[in-house]
Formats: sequence, C-alpha cells, structure tokens
Amino acid sequence: MGKWEMVRLGDVFPYIRNGASIQQNKNVIGYPITRIETIANGTINRDKMGYAGIEEIKPYSAYVLQDGDILMSHINSVSHLGKVAIYNKQQDETLIHGMNLLNLRADCNHVESLFAYYFFTSHNFKKQIPNITKNSVNQSSFNITALKELQMPLPPLDVQKRITDVLDCAAALIEKRKAQIAKLDLLVKSQFAEMFVEGKYPMVKLEDICGFITKGTTPPTNKLHSIPTESSIPYLKVYNLSDSGELHFWEEPQYVDIESHNALLVRSKIYPDDVLMNIVGLPLGKFALVTNDFAEWNINQAIAIFRSKEKVLPIYLLNAMMRPNVLRPFLDKAVGIRQINLSLTQCRKLEIPLPPLDLQQQFADFVRTLSRSRKEMQLGLDKLELLYTSLIQKCFAGELIHDGKL
Repeated sequence: MGKWEMVRLGDVFPYIRNGASIQQNKNVIGYPITRIETIANGTINRDKMGYAGIEEIKPYSAYVLQDGDILMSHINSVSHLGKVAIYNKQQDETLIHGMNLLNLRADCNHVESLFAYYFFTSHNFKKQIPNITKNSVNQSSFNITALKELQMPLPPLDVQKRITDVLDCAAALIEKRKAQIAKLDLLVKSQFAEMFVEGKYPMVKLEDICGFITKGTTPPTNKLHSIPTESSIPYLKVYNLSDSGELHFWEEPQYVDIESHNALLVRSKIYPDDVLMNIVGLPLGKFALVTNDFAEWNINQAIAIFRSKEKVLPIYLLNAMMRPNVLRPFLDKAVGIRQINLSLTQCRKLEIPLPPLDLQQQFADFVRTLSRSRKEMQLGLDKLELLYTSLIQKCFAGELIHDGKL
C-alpha cells in the first residue's frame, strides 16, 4: 500500500451516515427498509428487508439508496463489524436505508465505489477495525467520526478500474462455483419434496422422536479465547450455522478451556448426528448437522440441540425441520422485545411428518451420494477463495497493478 497515496475515508466519502430510525413490523407492506440481516452474506439480500407500511417516500427521500452506495455494519458482534455490501440498483426499485447500517457514498471524482467496496473486504481494511471498536456486553460498535479517520490507498482512477476488473473476474469464478453448489442443495430439497409428499405421513412432535433436546450454555467471558491451546475446545456460535445445514467457518472459532467444557458446559457438548438450530436472534432458523469432525465441541445458549431416536434418521430430521411449510409457521411463534427467541418448550412441540424408516434411508443414501460431488465442489471453492484472498492483498499492496500495468 506504500506505493500509493493514503487518504482518510472521510476525505473521499463526503457522505457517511446512519439510516432512518423506523420501527419495523412483520407485515410485508410498503417500501422495503434495510436492516443488519440485509447484508448478512455480503450482498444486498432483498429477501431480508424490513417493512413498516410506508407508502409515501417523500419524508424518507434523504435515506433512499443510490446506485453504488456501500452499506457497512457498525453495530454487531465483533466478527461482523465492518462487513459491507454494495448496492446495485435494480430497475426502478426504491430501498430505504434503515438503522444500524452505515451508508458510505463515494466522491466519484476521486474513488470508484466498487474499488472502495473491494478494499473494505480486504485484510488491509479489516485490520484497522479493532482500533476504533468499542465493546459492550451484548455487542460491539464503532462510530462515524472514528471510521472517517481510517486509511485507504488511492491510486489513479484508471488504476482503480483495472483493479476492479481483475477482482470482478476472480469474484465471478467464485460466484459460479457457489451457484453450482447451490444447485446441488436445491436438488436435495427437490428430492425431499418428491419423496415425502406433504400430508401423506403422520405428524409427530420432536419430543417424541428426539431423546435429547436442550440448548447450549454461554460460559463466562474470561473462559473464552481466540487462540487454541492443547487444553481448549472449539466453541460454536450462531454465525457458524447456515441455511444449507452445514457448519461454516468464515473465521476461526472461539475456544473454551477444558475445565469449563467438562464442568460448566457438559450439556452443551455436541456429538455426530446432532441437529443444531439457532433459537435466539435474527435471522432464526439456521441449522447444522454435526459430523465426526466436530465431535464434543461446544455451543452457546442461542443454539438448540436435537438428538434423534432410532425411528428417525438425523439427515431426515434436519431436512424435515428446514422445510418452509414446517419452519416458517414455527419461526412466526418467536417472541421477545430486545431479542427474538424460541423456547425449548416450543421446540419440543414442533411437529414434522414421519415416513417409514426405509424411505428415510433411501433419502439419506441419495444425500450421501450427492454429498461426494458437493464436497469436491466445496474444495474447489475453498481453493478459489484462498487465491482470491491472496489476489486482493496484492492488489491493495500495489504489487499486482502499478502505474496502470499488471
């Protein structure tokens, strides 16, 4: 980064502000409003918008997103601070910028929005975030004044364009591989719907087919640490769960010391074939099926464990719970003022269809076969993402493109 001029964010982003304070509700009426979940996966997810019945846009015209705006999370758990998504306007849509996400609008005479977006996803930017972060009991944050003081490289506009072209190509390869994996996940859902026709099988409560349903335990903060030792156990949080039912690790997990693991968190230990679901916080309804790789890890109190009995296979249980016709009505029962949640009592009463065990086994065999292809694709994706990380570091260090040349 030393090859280019370094500038304050405040010098190239004259517009940085928080969103409109609007009380949202569950009714999908009126103009959509961004919320933290809107950028949870690093893109603008229009399915994760909030609504407040706003039919007249004029009072909120100052908060309407413009093409190229960058949304950034500044109030969240530490691991998600600084997460960004760039807004690409679709046709004549109107989106309102809501609370708890900052909107950064670039001075286009000095910086390309897409160049800045890529910089914000790089380690060069992320390593600056801890310097401005303020931690509290439930969440961490940073303010606009502090953000404006952070530094970014500013090559000439033509060099910025070359860099974004290179990174666009790399990102497109990654998105193509992700789309291939998503198709396999869709095939599993399609096979489930075809094999287990809705209304054909008796409904049973989870408490009748699971021998163990409980939630995790959050240890004292001083018992958690980020660096593993020979006597520590990995500790999962909600962001490790996913829509696909796999455990995800966008970063290293936290760890808990072995004494606390065995003394305080015994009921929180997870074992192969456990089904995990988050029951606290938004978005609810993230899942994971525990494999041998994660045996006897630990989870926090926002996650529930479902351990099945002999008459239901874990892979069937996972997919049955994830079915929209089962999951959505269940999630609608969540309550809470400061933080939305589902109780263990509600979890135990959740009903799913129970087909014959041999039919469940056929489905499990299908998933197992498909999983081999998915694993190969995932390994390829992992390699692409490692190459991309290296590429983006070189770009912003001035090692790949300098003076407009590769």
